Amino acid sequence: MHLNIFILILLLFAPFSVYGEAGLTVSVLQDAVVEGEVIFFKDISEIAGEDKGLTERLKAVRIGRSPAYGKTRTIDINLIRDSLDREGIDSASLNLSSVAPVNVTRRFIKVSREKIETIFTGFIQHKVFQDDSRIVIKNIRCPQEVILPPGKITYEIDYPRRSNFLGKVSISILFSSNKKFQKKVWVNGTVEILQNVICATRPLKRHQLIKKGDIHTELKNLGHLSRDVMVNLQEAVGKRTKKAIDINVPLRACFLEFPPLVKRGDLVTILAESGTFLIKTIGEVLERGEKGKLIKVVNITSKKGIYARIVDSNTVRVEF
Repeated sequence: MHLNIFILILLLFAPFSVYGEAGLTVSVLQDAVVEGEVIFFKDISEIAGEDKGLTERLKAVRIGRSPAYGKTRTIDINLIRDSLDREGIDSASLNLSSVAPVNVTRRFIKVSREKIETIFTGFIQHKVFQDDSRIVIKNIRCPQEVILPPGKITYEIDYPRRSNFLGKVSISILFSSNKKFQKKVWVNGTVEILQNVICATRPLKRHQLIKKGDIHTELKNLGHLSRDVMVNLQEAVGKRTKKAIDINVPLRACFLEFPPLVKRGDLVTILAESGTFLIKTIGEVLERGEKGKLIKVVNITSKKGIYARIVDSNTVRVEF
């Protein structure tokens, strides 16, 4: 009784073995894994025998197409028998009637959601890295996984070339296996860049000269601000406002200007220098301007109008 039970267990859990011609053993598997596009008899069985020619013929019998990567296809006894008969091998001699269906799975590599998110966040951080800033990436949407053929997996990233990578950002990842393109997936998320920007400490009047105590830095999301928002205190101090600015408003470059050093009617020294000689004369300013601006002045002596660049409130220089 116990011996019969033991034999029954072996039959249930061992691969199915069928015997045909003398010296030939064929064991059909219950589960098999394949890599190629086609399922051969050798992929779903173990074949041994003295007749090498016959065993090779059996191994090379085409059973059918492989399932997609990561998918499973069930092969039943009728398909196996028909495939053998089609190749001129008598399936009846192999006694395949007791063989159970075979579950065939295509070998694959899985790229997880976590890996896809890592690719996305790493790309964004590389593109928008700035000193004195914090990057917050949230609400990432991407596939749960990507199934690819086995091999060396590489990827490329495609994105809108004019993107500033702020707010809602979308990119595509192109996966390849052994340098052969396989799949394109889309990933998007919300990107916030928090950076210290210059804000007004108190209300500022129009044409008010900015001093250090008039401004401060505050952490703001750049995605909600204009591109010319100012981040360097030293670039603001010494300039004047073009318009009134409310308290805590972030300063933009277009809000400020250098205060004029000269105005129409001012007398200045005109410098004209070339090589080894230097000429100085007195001129009258014909227009207002700040340091570095090219303005028109008139030579008091010759009454001739010329253009010169403002050096300071008392000097302009002619450029040759």
